[in-house]
Amino acid sequence: MPPNPLIPRKILFGNPSNILPKISPDGKFLAYIAPKDDVLNIYVTDNPKDLSSAKAITNDKVRGIRNFWWSFDHQIVYPQDKDGDEDYKLYSIDLNTDEKVTLTPFDGTTSQPVKFSPKYPNEVIISINKPDPTVFSLYRCNLKTGEINLIEENNQAFESYFINDDLEVCFASKLTDEAGKDLYRKVNNDWELMISYGIDDAITSQLISIVKKDNEELLYLIDSRDREFCALYKINLNDPEKKLHIAVEPNDQKADINNILTDPATHVPLAYSINYLRKTWNHISPEVLSDFEFLKSVDGGDFTILSQTLDNKIWVVCFENDTQSAKNYLYDRSDKCINLLFNSNPDLENYNLSNLTPIVIKSRDGLDLVSYLTLPLNKYDPYSDHKPTHPLPMVLNVHGGPWWRDSFSPLRVDHQFFANRGYAVLSVNFRSSVGLGKSLLRAGNGEWGAKAHDDLIDAVNWAIEEKIAEKDKIAIYGGSYGGYSVLAGLTFTPDVFAVGVDIVGPSNLVTFLKSVPSYWKPWLSTLIHRIGGDPETEEGVKFLTSRSPLTFADRIKKPLLICQGQNDPRVKRAESDQIVSLLASKSIPVSYVLYNDEGHGFARPQNRISFYAMTEKFLSKVLGGKYEEVGSDFEGANFDILNGKELLE
Repeated sequence: MPPNPLIPRKILFGNPSNILPKISPDGKFLAYIAPKDDVLNIYVTDNPKDLSSAKAITNDKVRGIRNFWWSFDHQIVYPQDKDGDEDYKLYSIDLNTDEKVTLTPFDGTTSQPVKFSPKYPNEVIISINKPDPTVFSLYRCNLKTGEINLIEENNQAFESYFINDDLEVCFASKLTDEAGKDLYRKVNNDWELMISYGIDDAITSQLISIVKKDNEELLYLIDSRDREFCALYKINLNDPEKKLHIAVEPNDQKADINNILTDPATHVPLAYSINYLRKTWNHISPEVLSDFEFLKSVDGGDFTILSQTLDNKIWVVCFENDTQSAKNYLYDRSDKCINLLFNSNPDLENYNLSNLTPIVIKSRDGLDLVSYLTLPLNKYDPYSDHKPTHPLPMVLNVHGGPWWRDSFSPLRVDHQFFANRGYAVLSVNFRSSVGLGKSLLRAGNGEWGAKAHDDLIDAVNWAIEEKIAEKDKIAIYGGSYGGYSVLAGLTFTPDVFAVGVDIVGPSNLVTFLKSVPSYWKPWLSTLIHRIGGDPETEEGVKFLTSRSPLTFADRIKKPLLICQGQNDPRVKRAESDQIVSLLASKSIPVSYVLYNDEGHGFARPQNRISFYAMTEKFLSKVLGGKYEEVGSDFEGANFDILNGKELLE
């Protein structure tokens, strides 16, 4: 084998061997997701330390199952949609009887579990956008019989609810017309306003838990008001004034608290993590101090506690880093005994992977842009941790959202893929990215295609100045908002990028905002405020049109690949259709691939693999990187090339 062979697409983008292990609340069972006949299904074993006895309890043959939840009486609940339409129905399987029950059989709706409780082990509270399809109401459902009853009709456009262990609806939040958020408490069947958050704090503030202790009832919450980064607070609900008290104030904070570990039974916060360049854990309660010290010594990766038993004695812990796939362990806190359950992609261990280097790049107006760079193996300057021996073709990989962020872990298979083909890969947390403070988030309001795009250009210029990237061989690649950035890159800055790959990106912000799913209605005013224009006003249409790549499509002069899911409910197919139609009418080359059984991204591995097969050959023609021959990698995929087939051959 050559020193750095091509890693097959099927290893990088095919099904994992096993993922998402979760221990049952009583510790008697372990469930996880693994392929059955090349489709992801749920497996269960009654011997959590030995997976050899595990058996599949589902038999999905098409799309695969990608998430599930344990009840408190050995039922497993999981969601499934059809061909990416995101109309999720919920199903339960009773391990005591092997009986499967459809919990939400309603067509044209989407549902998700909100609360399981040890006090009511055979019940679950579910949110469904029914009877009003624009908001989610609450239903109480029997997991054994499937009987379901409306308990809280959402007639106030609440965007989320908070429920206690008695399955009582306690709190709800509502997004305001000014893109803020109001928190309400339910008292005697009336809703009382408790806290109002402005636009700066709406995303970074949220409820964590309710703790009943002695004669106190404490509400724990993340709050960022009057702060750059959020902290953990508590409120004594028995206090008439409901004063906010600091519970945890991290030292030398550079990023928001991004995860809180609570006791499963009492809901007391035990530890928190902060993710700046990498994730770091800090204990709150001394009872977990030794656990975190021990876990830090187990593996070099960042770790996450995936599940806990109700008595909090057993944890399932996932370790992830930049050069290995996830390793999942069963950890017994009583004797500090830890057992490896599985590596999610052991085939990757046969290949050397490239490091992911965290870097902070300055924007032109002084913002710190936390970024991540991957270089091909054997291209490193031995005296630097981020410079290649000579400038390389580069892929700028733009995250979606944009209210999301790039992180060090989990393993970035997209970075590994492009680096393995000979490219430098750069991901940037541009303004609007979350988790890195209010200033960065606030700076992105109204800046789609403007200052948010400038941040990407600043990062590209940095890479050129640092002799990382060849100026004339830079690709822009991304999905959702990242796809929008691809189109913006080739229209607003047509001389910067040599090629673009857009996955489900909006091209026309007016039609995009007018076609969002009905159940986004409570969030629509926030979306309008953050993007910067209302599609129902003349002024708003003018602004949105000025920030829409479709308006400037005739500026595109570099190769463009657009891939779209037929059933995407978030960014409708029309977003891709209209820009392809316009480009074709002006004889501007563009390749357009429609995946007929996908939505907002590619869930089926056959579709993912075929997409990357086309992408790497498309990029190779322009950037000159290596590529793996297609071979059989189109088999089982369901796509049509609607335009520009010749550019993909």
